[in-house]
Amino acid sequence: MRVVHVVCTANFAGVESHIASLAHQQVMDGDDVTVVGGDPSRMPGAGSYAWLPGTSAPEAAGSLRHVVPNVTHAHMTRAEFTATLLSRHRPIVATRHFARRRAMSTRGLLAPIISSRVDAQISVSKFVADAIETPSVVIPAGVPNQSAIKPAADRDKVILVLQRLEVEKRPLDALKAFHASDLWWDDWRLQFVGGGSMTDEIRTLAAGMGLAAHVDLVGYQEDPAPYLDRARVLLAPCTIEAQGLAVIEAMARALPVVAAGAGGHLESVGSVSGAALYDPAGLTEAGEWLRRIATEDSLADQYGHELQARQRERFNLAAQSRDVRRVYEGVL
Repeated sequence: MRVVHVVCTANFAGVESHIASLAHQQVMDGDDVTVVGGDPSRMPGAGSYAWLPGTSAPEAAGSLRHVVPNVTHAHMTRAEFTATLLSRHRPIVATRHFARRRAMSTRGLLAPIISSRVDAQISVSKFVADAIETPSVVIPAGVPNQSAIKPAADRDKVILVLQRLEVEKRPLDALKAFHASDLWWDDWRLQFVGGGSMTDEIRTLAAGMGLAAHVDLVGYQEDPAPYLDRARVLLAPCTIEAQGLAVIEAMARALPVVAAGAGGHLESVGSVSGAALYDPAGLTEAGEWLRRIATEDSLADQYGHELQARQRERFNLAAQSRDVRRVYEGVL
């Protein structure tokens, strides 16, 4: 099958990583796949698919004129609209990556046009499917399985936060939960991997809480894998995460996750019995979870392996590619 994925950005963040992983798996499964858009310095080398530029809608439109797919798979509103203009006689599948109605990001101007031309929709979680305006099939993103896993005792005394540092991601909750855990008294560190507009505010609050010497702001990292491999716990404070690829990556590494009990976390971490989910209104509970998992190696190892087993069962690339193919076949 000839497939073209379209994303009209110059980034390589969660959505683009999702596309790259899926496209690469589809090639491994025998499909002819082209990706249009994404960071020109990273997207071409992130998988075995073909790549064409598409950092803007006009550039993506130009690239789409050079491909003749069986299915056009669009990601996010700008790409959806571009696909509707250029793929008039071929099926369009759209993946919804965010838990909001399309009209909220287009002010209602493009939503009716897009909806009338999209043949099928995929949501990355039930949380997203319940929030959008039209029916969709839930297919969660998968990540590669990992085999070499460190036990808790061999990991660093680090609580990892892997996300953008923006208001909607609630990074200050992570800082407050770490403070509530009292782990910093035992020389533990809270490590933020990611950049964003709240970096200075986090630094200021950490100093005011007496945590400046225990908090690392390392900024955006192209390859976060070494941080995931070294940390003892991943802390995921966002309450509106559509799915959370960082959480799925942690699960693949048997890295224990403490997460806000909301959004897509309920379907990933929350699918495991005894999951370390906390009420976002009560960060003392988050601190208690952090301390338990950080200081009880047997609990950390057992919980981590349960998370890894669920990732291999539900959040793997082979299953994602198979289920997406079924959607394609349904519109052909």
